[in-house]
Parts: sequence; structure tokens; C-alpha cells
Amino acid sequence: MFGGESGLVARALAESEPISIRPVMASAPNGSWIHDRRDGERRSVAEDTGRPLDRHVIDELYGATLAAALDAGICVLAGPHRPRLISSTPYERLAADLRANGVVVVTDLSGEHLFAALRSGVDFCKVSDEDLAKTDDFDSLPIEAMLDRLRELGAANSAITRGADTLVAQIGDDAHEVMTPQLQAVDHRGAGDAFTALVAASAYWGLDWCEAIRWGAAAGALTVVRRGLATADRREIHQLLARTTLHPLLH
Repeated sequence: MFGGESGLVARALAESEPISIRPVMASAPNGSWIHDRRDGERRSVAEDTGRPLDRHVIDELYGATLAAALDAGICVLAGPHRPRLISSTPYERLAADLRANGVVVVTDLSGEHLFAALRSGVDFCKVSDEDLAKTDDFDSLPIEAMLDRLRELGAANSAITRGADTLVAQIGDDAHEVMTPQLQAVDHRGAGDAFTALVAASAYWGLDWCEAIRWGAAAGALTVVRRGLATADRREIHQLLARTTLHPLLH
């Protein structure tokens, strides 16, 4: 969705990348942020989180997403920066429509948007333990029980990130701890996005979920040593892959 002056900038940046876009235009401007990083640290100067989407824009987004996902065979459902920008209802409907038509559904959501998608079932769910702990259904649960609960709610496979700790994953009946090289973090932001992106891309390439998670974990690990969000190079990710392993998570 592109709207206002910030939308014009966002669209131009997106079109400059080697990707195809299906633009949906809106009157409300896109959310935008201005950061000052001249001293090496990220300092927020100004922020506009955007406006709630009206029903016409939501309908246009729904149709465009559905059509693109049917073409690709896989879809990543990501959440809004602020929950108020769009209700959770389209996520539940979209996940149901996509899976009914054989599209692989990957989610990177939290809160009610996550639970809405899970009610329709998803092929792979990525979420942070911090976000899960904010909900009554997951509060105080050990990590193994969190994985089991996600499966009960509708995630065929899942991964839970734990900040600086190793991430854990449930693939079918098996729970894993994902080990990556120990690296000094420069900027942790974008690591989760890099993980989800590589998991989805790997699934699109035909890799199984265990291999997809290894690719995603390597990308996330490499992202934290760089400034800039999810900017790791594929060749470097491939080099870290040999040091990224899955081990059984003992209950």
C-alpha cells in the first residue's frame, strides 16, 4: 500500500529493487521514520506510524495479496507496526483462502493478528517469546510448552526467537534448538525479518522446513553484525550455513 508523499518515496525505493510489486494506492500516507545514525547509534528524530486503513484499501490489498500469492504458491503474512492500523479479521480470512487453494502460508505476527491467522491454520509461524509472553494463553509457559501450544492453535511448524538466546523450532512432531555462531551484535533490528524472509524463500525453492530454518537462522545471525535492516549477503549467509545446526530440544 502506498499513500501520500511517504508512499511515493516508498514506492520509488521498492521499484528500484529487483522485485515485482502490485501497488495499491491510498489517500492516507504511509508510516515513516527518520533516524540519525551519524554517531553509529540509531537515534529516532521523528516518527509517524500511519493511519488506520479504510475498508476500500483493505479490500484492494486483500485482492492483490490473494492474486499474487496464488501466482507464487507461498505467502508471508506480516503484521502492522501498530495493531490499530488494520483489524485481525482479514488475516484469518486470507490464511483460510490461501490454504484452501494450496498456497503455503508463513506468518510473522503477534497478538490477535497471530491468533486470527492460526485459527485458519498456517504452514509456518515465527514469533518471539517476548510477544507470546504478553498473552494470557502463553504467560509463564516454558518454551517447550509454547511450541506445543502453537501447534494446538494451528501452526503446522513454528519457530520462537528468544533475543540473544538460541531460537527453538517445532517441525512436525520434533522440537529443535537452533545453534548459530556466537557473534557480537551491532544492531539486532532486522534479524527476525531476515530469518522469516529466508525461511519463506527456502520453502519457495523447495527445501524442507529444517533446511529452511537453517538458512533463516544463518541470515538472522549475520544480520546482527551489520548496520542496516536485513542486509546480509547471500554468499555470506551460505558460509555461515555450515555452522548452523539443529539439535533435539529435550523436554
